[in-house]
Amino acid sequence: MLFAATLLLLEITPTGRVVPPKVETTTLSNGLRVYIVEDHSAPIVTFQYWVEAGSADERDGTTGLAHFFEHLLFKGTPKVPRYFDAVAGLGGQLNAFTWVDETVYWEKVPTDSFEAVLDLESDRLAAMTVDFLGIEPEREVVKSERLLRTENSASGSLYEAVGATVFQYHSYHWPTVGWMRDLDTVSIDEARSFHRRFYGAGNAFVVIVGDVKAKAALAAVTKRFGALAKGTLERPPRIPEPIQERERRTYVEKPTAAPLLQFAWRSPAGGDNVFLHFELLKSVLVDGKQSRLQQALVHGERPLASSVSAFLFPFVDPGAFILEVQLLPGVSRRAVEAAVEREIARVRSSPIGAAELARAVSVQSAAVVRGMATTQSRAQLMGFAIRSQGDPLAPWTRLAEYGTTSAGELRVVAEDWLTPERRTVGYAVDPQELVKLAKGLVTEAPSGVDGVDDGLVAAVEYAVAYRRHENEKGVLAAEAAAIEALEARAAAEKPKGDPAAIEDWLENHGKGAAGRRKRLAERKTALRSGEKALGAARSKAVCLLAGKGQGPCNPDEERFGAEEPPARYLSAQGLLGGRASGGRGAPIERALVRLVEQHAFLADAAGLADELARIGDNNLSEAGRAIADYAHAARHVEAGKR
Repeated sequence: MLFAATLLLLEITPTGRVVPPKVETTTLSNGLRVYIVEDHSAPIVTFQYWVEAGSADERDGTTGLAHFFEHLLFKGTPKVPRYFDAVAGLGGQLNAFTWVDETVYWEKVPTDSFEAVLDLESDRLAAMTVDFLGIEPEREVVKSERLLRTENSASGSLYEAVGATVFQYHSYHWPTVGWMRDLDTVSIDEARSFHRRFYGAGNAFVVIVGDVKAKAALAAVTKRFGALAKGTLERPPRIPEPIQERERRTYVEKPTAAPLLQFAWRSPAGGDNVFLHFELLKSVLVDGKQSRLQQALVHGERPLASSVSAFLFPFVDPGAFILEVQLLPGVSRRAVEAAVEREIARVRSSPIGAAELARAVSVQSAAVVRGMATTQSRAQLMGFAIRSQGDPLAPWTRLAEYGTTSAGELRVVAEDWLTPERRTVGYAVDPQELVKLAKGLVTEAPSGVDGVDDGLVAAVEYAVAYRRHENEKGVLAAEAAAIEALEARAAAEKPKGDPAAIEDWLENHGKGAAGRRKRLAERKTALRSGEKALGAARSKAVCLLAGKGQGPCNPDEERFGAEEPPARYLSAQGLLGGRASGGRGAPIERALVRLVEQHAFLADAAGLADELARIGDNNLSEAGRAIADYAHAARHVEAGKR
């Protein structure tokens, strides 16, 4: 049925050429551009209102504002307080999305509800207010969305970290949802300023696809939207991203069911002619079971990964081509890195065969045709083309041009864009992976030194717990500051609004200041309880490393009388951040950071041994030498296996 419906939306000549639809284009006196495509194949019409403002139009300190307004427009108005119910009552569907370059509001309704939904949409655009009681509840919804999709997701966190590493100057640097610190602190006046700058009709366009007469539809839009203020666009300049000249690496520490790797390279802007060639190269590499990376990583004779996926999209400015690989258990990340580079190097050095290029053209063409299958998807395809290329018919043009692309043009893209020095590599690390490596290491290569084997495992367990504890402290400190900022915003807004209603929300709403302070106090109590267990874990590790694992040992109460504490005891304290090292920044802690940053552990336990050996070599005491001897021995055992 989908294929049949798609044919109805595409006019194809006897020679197989796809004929672009007729697009009626008009600009209203207030600057609002209107694009209309008649499609009478079904009694349905899609209406989309595109605001040309996304997260890339924000500035550091106010990130997340574009997404805020997506939420605010669903709050309803005095005339229509329940917007979702109103559209559903017309037999329609609706939603919205925010991305780097745009914020889009859409409805899909039966033909006879078209003008009614225009009434609803124009009302909420004209009547939207930016005030305390509108923004603050939505602020907490947006924060919850960020927690769900990013901070509690290894893949989401890694995608954010990789993006921030690829873009270090351009405003694509921050995520569309915004940094949490900004979501906590962005002021209502800053939100008002964003709305004033970007929500004028002169910074928007409308796309209508469906069962309408173009002339009548334009008249209906003009009647409802022609009175919207044009606005004065104040778009801040976007800083061009310099060419990347050396490989970059980043990581996130998140629990993950399987190791994750992401690779990113810069990609051309959507309006660049090279972007089309890049799309075909992506298909050669990733799309379908027969593609090169699917064969090399997932479907070949010796699979390394359970999945590999790719992201490439036509942004207004040069964007990013991102690969995500989910590794199979026990597979080295180094092996995956090597396999990915090997396949890309083949594209750089050898021509793509005619059959492989033809497959890529078919796959990419099919993806575009699927984007034309419904009024909603076709309007969205046109909208992105308007935003990135200024041409609603660009998707149809691409369909014709895919087949004229040569293998040599794809090779040039690989040579110019997909080189090792322009690559960013990111990986998600489960902290418990370090503990597993330590346990595996002492099992396979026991040191024979009293306490050192168990002490190393205990030290790594302690360091992982310490990092988790410190992270929770940071989260609670940020929440305390956020509550103070909320109360300051409330104090500033009370003279401008309804002070009693604002105070009631602060005291009685679950996301108000009173409720958040209560939950913060509970988490602080739990944190203090955890400090006792953390101290016990450190004591256990110190005792084992000091060779006193079989007898009573409490490092915090140990007394040596007039004698100097044994060197091995002092070294153990230093390794775990005790008195001898001055507290934070203990060698074990620093080593774990280096293990992640330098990915020394990514191949096998020998990487852990090497890093621990460096710790030992820098601590010339009995414990330090024991660790060094142990680590070197373990390294040689692992090397012998390979």
